[in-house]
Amino acid sequence: AEYMGETDDVHTHNHIRKDMMERREHDRFYSTWGQYYYGNPLQKEVHRKYFREGLKQQMRDNSAKKRENFRDKMSESVQAMDRDRNDLASDMKMTNERHTRLFSYRDENKRLMDEVRARKNDLKRKEVSHDSQQLKYNPINWSYTLK
Repeated sequence: AEYMGETDDVHTHNHIRKDMMERREHDRFYSTWGQYYYGNPLQKEVHRKYFREGLKQQMRDNSAKKRENFRDKMSESVQAMDRDRNDLASDMKMTNERHTRLFSYRDENKRLMDEVRARKNDLKRKEVSHDSQQLKYNPINWSYTLK
């Protein structure tokens, strides 16, 4: 099998180079773990400090997230309270407008009833006056109202 211009020596060299780089990457990755467990006290302390800082950062992030959630919930609560306050104020305003409208309706009905009563009284007074005038000129007492 021919390799498009590559010779067997070049191909073998590339294969060996690839294996060497993979081994170096593997050693680099896993050798960093070995020194913390089996290294000198300074290396162990550096490793512990790294994890302590990582845990502290996680705690700071968690605390910041909780504060952010609390702020969000607080602002949501404030918005809900404002909305409730506005709704109560608009309900109160609508209730007052309704009462004002009903009071004006009631007052207008009273005025109309008073006018009707006044007209009836005026008409009755006119009838009585007319009857008394009629009786002056014609003393027949058909209704037996005179004695």
